[in-house]
Amino acid sequence: PDIKRMTFETFNKRGLPNSTNSNKNSLQTALKTAQIYAEHPEGWLTFYSPNTGCGKTHLAASIATYMLNNGKEVFFAIVPELISYLGSSISPNSSLDTESIFLQLKQVPFMVLDELGEERQTAWSQDKLAQLIVYRQNHRLSTVITTRMDIVSMAKQGSSIASRLLDPNMGQIININSSDYRSGK
Repeated sequence: PDIKRMTFETFNKRGLPNSTNSNKNSLQTALKTAQIYAEHPEGWLTFYSPNTGCGKTHLAASIATYMLNNGKEVFFAIVPELISYLGSSISPNSSLDTESIFLQLKQVPFMVLDELGEERQTAWSQDKLAQLIVYRQNHRLSTVITTRMDIVSMAKQGSSIASRLLDPNMGQIININSSDYRSGK
């Protein structure tokens, strides 16, 4: 996404014209939480909704834009693309040093992981994501995550990634209860 055009000012906190008060309140709460986090980025902030197009990525990008505009280092990754890139770098013909790249990724001071759960679910991809999440949690590195996956159900099924996202000592999960802006549904 073009994260520089996704700002707090351009975020639609009213939702669709037929949005309920609950939808509007959800969007306003998510926006306010994102603004506070951008000013004091400690721990993790996860935006969750089973719906696409409800503002998760826009809010994550708004935080990233705010951080960039304030001279902070930001790494913004769309998780399926990140996993695909890392996967291609392990081929025998690749000149990339996967382990060095991965170490740099793990250590970046501020990271956005957009669309977590949308990647191809392979043992390798889950292992790499778990390594990234565990490292960032153990080192308390600021991280914003967007996801459509039902984190509670995934944790009950034994997902170590979901379990870590639910850790209240690391941050908070904001449930965005809104329709898809793009399709109107």
